[in-house]
Amino acid sequence: HAMKAGDQVELLVDYGEAYEDVRERKGYGKDNNKLCGGDDDDAARLKRNFVDREMVQQDIPDLKLFDMFYLVEYLTNDVLAPIDQRIRGSFSANGQAESFTRLSKDIVARQRIHWLRMQLQCRLKEMMSNPNQDDELLLHAMTRGRKEMVTAIDESLLKWDFDMLPDILSFLNTVSNGDGKSLQDIIRLELSEELLYSVGSKLPDPLNSTMWCKISIDLANSITWDIARYLVCCKDPEHSMAQMLAEQILVNAKNAASKVREACHILNTGSSSFSRNAAIDELSFHSLRRKMKKKDVAPNGSFINVYGNDLNIHHGTAATIADIQAYQDAVELGYLEPYFDPCSTSRLADSKLTIVSQYASLNHNNGSQQFHWMARSIDAFDSGVARVNEQWYLLNQILLPVHILASECVEWKKWAGSQFYSLEKLCKAIGIKLQDAEETIKRGVMRPELEEKPDNGTNTKKKKRLRGGLSNAARTLENRPCEEFSGWTVERIQRKNSHHVDSYWSHPGLAGVVLRSRVGVKEMIAKMETNLIDANTAYNILISEGKKKFFGGRKSLA
Repeated sequence: HAMKAGDQVELLVDYGEAYEDVRERKGYGKDNNKLCGGDDDDAARLKRNFVDREMVQQDIPDLKLFDMFYLVEYLTNDVLAPIDQRIRGSFSANGQAESFTRLSKDIVARQRIHWLRMQLQCRLKEMMSNPNQDDELLLHAMTRGRKEMVTAIDESLLKWDFDMLPDILSFLNTVSNGDGKSLQDIIRLELSEELLYSVGSKLPDPLNSTMWCKISIDLANSITWDIARYLVCCKDPEHSMAQMLAEQILVNAKNAASKVREACHILNTGSSSFSRNAAIDELSFHSLRRKMKKKDVAPNGSFINVYGNDLNIHHGTAATIADIQAYQDAVELGYLEPYFDPCSTSRLADSKLTIVSQYASLNHNNGSQQFHWMARSIDAFDSGVARVNEQWYLLNQILLPVHILASECVEWKKWAGSQFYSLEKLCKAIGIKLQDAEETIKRGVMRPELEEKPDNGTNTKKKKRLRGGLSNAARTLENRPCEEFSGWTVERIQRKNSHHVDSYWSHPGLAGVVLRSRVGVKEMIAKMETNLIDANTAYNILISEGKKKFFGGRKSLA
């Protein structure tokens, strides 16, 4: 349709595969679907951001002292300084909505620099305890001592501390986008992401509705914000801060447990349709409606036993097979003629919504993750053939996320031992036995074995992300005499876990020194030709003129 004056529309240009990550974050990438949206989908955003954070942590151990010095110098002067200046200048914005977009990006960037600071400080300590010989040779060529560089890095990293955050937290709540979202909500998401990333595999796929019900997701959001607010933003004395944090965590857990019991009661007793719909929304798990592969669910011509001791599959898959197994049992017990054979059906898909039910097991020593519980479709609860497993929800959807976050993200012993928070106090707040809690923690979070992929109606395989791991051996693309600059050698190296290629120029008269830009090579050649001097003399002149940005080290390929 024709655009009117003032209308804006994004110009869709094919930027190639390198832009696919941006398309996915905007929500219209090839792999976006109902349960893998853009960055407005918390679970999908976390998953992508976790990959980015992991890539950073994988690259940092490869940094040499020389690399870190110029990296920290660049980020401090060219990134951190202007961001800090804009944030401080925004205090006079009086909460105007027009500053929201720009300031929200600055706030997130500032907090991520703070997070990166902690990673680099750990690497700096490692380098000081285990000096690298290559660094020593390069530093000698650069006429800059190790101690001087370490001091400069350490002083710069101190500036990266986001120490103004506690002071501006209240101010952030006054700046909104006009739709009820404030800058405090933005920093809340960022701080919560850091905490969820820190617990790693102990709490897999946080906020993912295929693994966590709505009550559990809301609880995880509340707990992470409580921890972030008290540990990062609160200025109260440590003792009272720990006490308030523990009290708030236990209150949130108690309230979530009450919601679980209320929803279970509604579904198990058959309340009004309105109440049942709300309860289903609170307790259900979503599915991608994946088309099942017969080799996975019926390898020998008959369906696998979903009530087996060592089986661990997705809720949607288990619910579909459980419904089929219930049908087959009814046919067998009633001596009926089956009207269809599930194994011969061309299409079987995961149940769209599932709730965990309870069943009676004859094996009381069952140690599997699916002991006494099974995911069933919503129809099973509507017909009254299944009852919600209240105990399972309390243990796996309330206890586990709360205790994992509280015990991994907070150093309680640093303040008052277990005086304020403990597993015993959490069990009391939720209303469960300590022994049951300990057994659940020992088993850990359920990790489905069968891979769950959406059925998009095609057989196209998902293209490997450009950030996928590239082997070190594949990183050196060429190392040859430079055709553009006679007497120089150019080496092109592909970055680890990236398709970006860096070029390095070296000269026989500069042992251990490389130039990182074509501009730097041209300026050095000009110095040599104009003053009739050798490469080493020209190099020292450029360094004295403050042109050190042209020079740099490179990462080892070993």
